[in-house]
Amino acid sequence: MSSNRPGPGGGVRFIQPSDMDVETSTIKSIEPVEKGPAKKQPRPPKVSTATVKPPKPPKPPFESTLEDWVMAAKPAVKFSFAYAYWWLYTRLGLMRFKSVPVPSKTVNGRAEFRQNVKFLNDNRKYLNAIIVVLAAKGGSAKTTIIQWLAAFIGYYVKNQPALLGMDVGADKTVSRFNADESKLFNVTYLLELVKMGIPFSAKWLQTQTETDEESGVVMFKAKPEWSGVRDFQTGETIAMMRYMHELYPLLFGDTGPGLNMKASDGAAQSADLVLACNKGISKEALSDIRATLALSNYRIDEKKVKPLVVISGVLRRALNTRTQYEIAKELSVDPENVILLPYDRYLDDQKRFNLKRVHIPALSFKTSLMVSRFAKRVVEVLASGAPSQIHSAEVAIERLIVAHKNQGTEND
Repeated sequence: MSSNRPGPGGGVRFIQPSDMDVETSTIKSIEPVEKGPAKKQPRPPKVSTATVKPPKPPKPPFESTLEDWVMAAKPAVKFSFAYAYWWLYTRLGLMRFKSVPVPSKTVNGRAEFRQNVKFLNDNRKYLNAIIVVLAAKGGSAKTTIIQWLAAFIGYYVKNQPALLGMDVGADKTVSRFNADESKLFNVTYLLELVKMGIPFSAKWLQTQTETDEESGVVMFKAKPEWSGVRDFQTGETIAMMRYMHELYPLLFGDTGPGLNMKASDGAAQSADLVLACNKGISKEALSDIRATLALSNYRIDEKKVKPLVVISGVLRRALNTRTQYEIAKELSVDPENVILLPYDRYLDDQKRFNLKRVHIPALSFKTSLMVSRFAKRVVEVLASGAPSQIHSAEVAIERLIVAHKNQGTEND
């Protein structure tokens, strides 16, 4: 049996077989072991099982998160009331509510109007083009838009533009300028002069028409007469308009309603700039404009400059960049080429007000400002396209004769 004895620490220790001396069969003496200070083992580093989160990317600039139509309304002049309103409009997120008025980018409307007029005069060399207005149906304010644009440019630039009325059904070219329709030269008669071989000059043609005293707009008409003068075809229309363009560098064409008239096709093909217009903002109006732009007979896609979409009779609360960009998205056009003209009684109401129709000082300032923007955009797109021109009236007459002969061959 094993015996017990006190251990080194004064406790009881059990004698183990290893304590016995084999040779002497006695218990080995046990020497006390001095304990030193215990050495602490370094703890192994903790291995983190959590995933390391990537650093957050920096926030983009606030203005880069805004929609395009909001940035288009940003005034260029800082430290102004218009800029302060735009800043609060964006920071408070008011663009979510259509009931809140959209900020205007115009700080001083009269200063902008003067700048637009100065821009027209500084770039008057680009007012050398054929501009034609087109619409799918009647009552689309074609004549209103083209006449006020011609009168505005003629009034402030003094370049004597020409206006060619081509609406066979109801031509308002004369009535709105208080001119005598019987004194207007019928451009269709040029075909008969060519057919009969009667020579004529540009100077003679310039004396055969009426001119508006206020704006200097020269008026012509192009429609068949009941005395046997027939309507002209597409090729003839192109030749005649190019010849008229030689006499008057800035020529406006007011076409008739309908998408398939040969005269309208020729006018659209000869134009350097096309204005697709309508009156009011509605699904039907936008659908008509879309049909006008898509018609292959007009060859709008082949032109150097993009067409302008002009909508008149717009209520003042809708005259903003939000409406402009929404229409551009609906029609797939450049927002800068969407022109909104406000409702003005001197432009739209023909029965109630017995006034001179095209009278520039009669317009309200808001309407004059928007028309000046319209004219400025016309010059900008013409300058970007640099349209090609015929360089002499003699060449224009030769092309007119060739077009007439070719048309006669096709008819045979």
